[in-house]
Amino acid sequence: MGDTADPTTITEQDAAPLRGFGLTDADILQVVLAVCIRRFFSGVLSAVGADPDDALRR
Repeated sequence: MGDTADPTTITEQDAAPLRGFGLTDADILQVVLAVCIRRFFSGVLSAVGADPDDALRR
C-alpha cells in the first residue's frame, strides 16, 4: 500500500481493492479529493491554532 505522506508512492494496486467494492474511477477520485480537502482544512486549523467550539467538545 502506498504511503499517504508521499502520494507519489500510490499505485494502481492501491486502487484495486476499492474497485473490488465496485467503485469506479470517478468514485475513487471523489474519495481522494475528499481526503485532500480534509487534510488541507486540518492543516489550516492547526496552523492558526483554532480550537473546536464548546458544543463539539462533548
